[in-house]
Amino acid sequence: VVISIALTLGASAYAQTNQVKVGKSGDITLAQETKVGDTLLAPGYYEIRQRHSATGHYMEFTLVTENYQNSEGQTIYDREVAAKVPCTMEALSTPVARTAAQVSTGAVARLNSLEIRGENVEHLF
Repeated sequence: VVISIALTLGASAYAQTNQVKVGKSGDITLAQETKVGDTLLAPGYYEIRQRHSATGHYMEFTLVTENYQNSEGQTIYDREVAAKVPCTMEALSTPVARTAAQVSTGAVARLNSLEIRGENVEHLF
């Protein structure tokens, strides 16, 4: 009985330390038109958020643009969802320290993968 309890507690502790950490949001700035999946994103600043649906996992790219400054000097931003791109996840051994995008160059730049700060997965497109 003691051995069974020890094995159960050990397996539970192992599962807790090796949990997949996802659901964070990140941001990237694209300097040129960049293809993500089947979508071509315009240059600009994007907020990126992981989403789930009945059909699977995808990343939502929201274009953030400065609209105007109000009477108090605060900048007001517009946000528009520019793309919802399906992706797969690959587990990483440790959480990511900073958001990073892997972009290939060519005739058209292509976003191949994305790591979001605080997650321990890589999102592959």
